[in-house]
Amino acid sequence: MAQPAGSIDLAEGAGVLLFDGDCGFCTRSAEWAQRYVRPGCQVIAWQFAPTELTEPLRERLEGSIVVLRGGEQLDRGAAVAAVLISSPRRGWRLLGRLIRLPLLRNAADLGYRAVAANRYRLPGGTPACAVRRS
Repeated sequence: MAQPAGSIDLAEGAGVLLFDGDCGFCTRSAEWAQRYVRPGCQVIAWQFAPTELTEPLRERLEGSIVVLRGGEQLDRGAAVAAVLISSPRRGWRLLGRLIRLPLLRNAADLGYRAVAANRYRLPGGTPACAVRRS
């Protein structure tokens, strides 16, 4: 589950994964990642993170997960790869490194966009999960 906002510490180096806590599919996906991938970063619904951290990223956060790590802001496939690479489990780390390869990076971004655009149709999704278009 999401951690309280006061526990965010970007100085730890592992970073933080921000996801849409209003979306059932995203929440279930984050819980699944915590259970099976065991990322070496904090996993927090962006709605519970400090506003000064999330406000500059608001548009990105409404349509994608974002990993903040060492001054980097990663989203979509790059964020997924970062989360996998931070796992203590070798198989997930290898998959994350593969996703960073040029051809797979593009495929991961396309796949991420397709899932994000249809997350309200996926298991756990609700109409509240629909990505808002501006």
